Amino acid sequence: LGGAAIPIMAYAGRKHLLIFVAILGVLKWTNWLSTYILEFGVGVLLFLYLEKFKVFWNKLPLFSSILIGLLALVAYSGCFLFPSLFTNGVTLVNTRIDRLIVVAGCILTFMILLSSNRLQRLLEYAPLVYIGKICFSIYLLHQLLIFIAWRLLTESMQSLQDQSVWLVMLVYLGFVGLVLLFSHWGYQLVEKPMIKVGKFFTGRKQILM
Repeated sequence: LGGAAIPIMAYAGRKHLLIFVAILGVLKWTNWLSTYILEFGVGVLLFLYLEKFKVFWNKLPLFSSILIGLLALVAYSGCFLFPSLFTNGVTLVNTRIDRLIVVAGCILTFMILLSSNRLQRLLEYAPLVYIGKICFSIYLLHQLLIFIAWRLLTESMQSLQDQSVWLVMLVYLGFVGLVLLFSHWGYQLVEKPMIKVGKFFTGRKQILM
């Protein structure tokens, strides 16, 4: 059902932004669909309004750009500061508001990355380009690794809420490294060969036609 709602939201977003926001708000706060409907909806919104945001961003004074960038990083750091997003630990306001803060940080960070010409040039470096190539494997495997970690290391994961922010960040970075490693293997051993198979059958089909 969550997946079915995405094209509906996209259609609403093309017609009127307020309608889109209203639909997203109803779906999120009534919990009718996936708990991640907010994140999916934000993805739709970014797709629809990214070009307008680029124009807006490029007109901003340098000081404003830096200020928004810092705000984005501070909001995103809520991933490390609010363990209540994952357990029943510390909260800033409440679980829903804390999650909105983190999502807002992710949105701003992502939009800045896509809108800034300087940052776009940084994304042309080979390691970052390769991460783009394996992003589908990252998408598929990160949740699996989180599930396995929770199953095998439940007590250790829950104890993180009592640890320092720096330790939480270190564990987070270690997990990111693990995800990248497994995603590299997934891309090389599964995804890349399957792409070749798909191209073979696509090419063969085109010849037959």
